[in-house]
Amino acid sequence: DKNNIGLSVVRAIGEFEGGRLRYWPTDPGHRELRNVRLLEESEAISLDVRGSSVVVDSTRAHEVEPFSGKRYSLVYFTVPGFEECPEDL
Repeated sequence: DKNNIGLSVVRAIGEFEGGRLRYWPTDPGHRELRNVRLLEESEAISLDVRGSSVVVDSTRAHEVEPFSGKRYSLVYFTVPGFEECPEDL
């Protein structure tokens, strides 16, 4: 995730149980917090990304909850230098 500079669109597909996206919206982001284990579990939200897309600021702490089965993640994210890409691309 180190090349991710902003918003991400996340969706999971497949035959699986569990696998929600845990996200800390109050994390200061941009790796300001040296140890994400210091984040309070109670400050996280659990997002259902199975078959529906969610948008998160992926510079903030996030992780996939345990799951069983086959789970595939589709993640669209913003990379550094995107603004230099030609508009006709």
